[in-house]
Amino acid sequence: MEDVQTKILLLNEEIIIPELNFSWVYDIVNYHKAGNLPKYGTIKLFAGYFSLDPSYFYEWRLKKLLDFIDKNRRFLDVLDELMIKYKERILKK
Repeated sequence: MEDVQTKILLLNEEIIIPELNFSWVYDIVNYHKAGNLPKYGTIKLFAGYFSLDPSYFYEWRLKKLLDFIDKNRRFLDVLDELMIKYKERILKK
């Protein structure tokens, strides 16, 4: 991760990817959660610069999950039911 962090800082200075939102880069470097998720293309560009798979980034995985839930609303209901059961089980222990 240190190597990636160093490259990110250099990237910020070089501005190699003009489409990149540097507030998102700052959030990654400083382990902050970004307020707005970047577009898939932005994450792909960023990942490509570091020769990483886009799924390396939390934002990519979160965006994929949110898109899936948006297209499959029933899945969210199932998750909600599972969370209730899980919490009940924990409280019994």
